[in-house]
Amino acid sequence: RRLKGQGARLSGEQPKGGSSERPAVLVVDDDEMVRVALSRNLSRLGCDVVAARDGEEALRVAPELKPAVVFLDLRMPGLDGHALMRRLPERGVAGSIVVMSGDANLDDVIDALRMGAVDFLKKPWSTSELASALERGIEVFRTLPQSPPARAVVPGAWTGLHHARSRTPR
Repeated sequence: RRLKGQGARLSGEQPKGGSSERPAVLVVDDDEMVRVALSRNLSRLGCDVVAARDGEEALRVAPELKPAVVFLDLRMPGLDGHALMRRLPERGVAGSIVVMSGDANLDDVIDALRMGAVDFLKKPWSTSELASALERGIEVFRTLPQSPPARAVVPGAWTGLHHARSRTPR
């Protein structure tokens, strides 16, 4: 489901991964309330958003969408976030990955970052955390080679471990 917003635009979007004005973003979460809330917030931040309810649906829509950023839940039935991170490049998807979870332990976060995720959002997230993760995802998307095989040899380009730890409960 595609949502379009009227919110503030991020500076300097490029045509790859969305229109020249609006970056394409894929949201993947099995929880409908999270999917809708995240999609609306990203739309308000100036993104062209497509939401998928599971990993299989994400694999179907991502190649055509060519998202700049993919926000995905680590824990989903069926194809989970870790498996989806491995399979997206096989489908030609080179978007930056931001992983999300409400119950992930630090090892899950570290594994996702080592697999190439650029950021981690702990549910529930704040608007400023979401905007920061989106900006980082777009920044990394623009600086890394856009061919998935080339991206695959640069896992963990941003080792945001300190960032992930700062967001865990104190």
